[in-house]
Amino acid sequence: MKRMAIVIAGTLTFSLAATAKDYQQMDTFLGYTLTQFHSSSTLPSYTAHGGSAQWAYNFNRWFSGVVDAGAVTSCCIGGERTFDLVDVNRTVVNILGGPRVSLRSGRWKPYIQALFGGAYANASAEAVGVAPLPNSFPRDITTGWGFAMTAGGGLDIKVSKHVYVRPVQAEYFLNRLQSFQGFGKETWNNFRYSAGINFTYGRPQ
Repeated sequence: MKRMAIVIAGTLTFSLAATAKDYQQMDTFLGYTLTQFHSSSTLPSYTAHGGSAQWAYNFNRWFSGVVDAGAVTSCCIGGERTFDLVDVNRTVVNILGGPRVSLRSGRWKPYIQALFGGAYANASAEAVGVAPLPNSFPRDITTGWGFAMTAGGGLDIKVSKHVYVRPVQAEYFLNRLQSFQGFGKETWNNFRYSAGINFTYGRPQ
């Protein structure tokens, strides 16, 4: 009986030690980002491309704090450059932070997160005139910061001790940014997709 108790205690101790060291203290993600923007009024829906980076501190196996920074851009919103149309170029930069909850199971690490912060938008438009003066109208520019947040999740797949592949991170992406005409702020209800590589490092936990 005594010997069995020692074996069980040793097995539990080994299992807990192995479990405690199955993840690193910090993560850094680098990847591609696609955002589908949906304006409340002033611009048609459009798709922008860019990149994003994340840094995460893992407080334990399931809870992390995340900082997210990224930028996407799109040109010629509203269609091709033709006479009598408006050619809109728009870049949106975001800086966000918040909690992440992960479920670690072998090579798989699905997670959900909610991030809050701000976004900066820079937009310009050129009214295209009629021939023979196709660029006779000036370019107007609007810029400004506003509230931003995301809510969603993703999946990391372990390929080595310090490298995970992230095939998908899908999120609702809310912006409150200056309207294109400059008359106050408007709400953008967007979809954000990211994919890339996540690197882990720091003291094993």
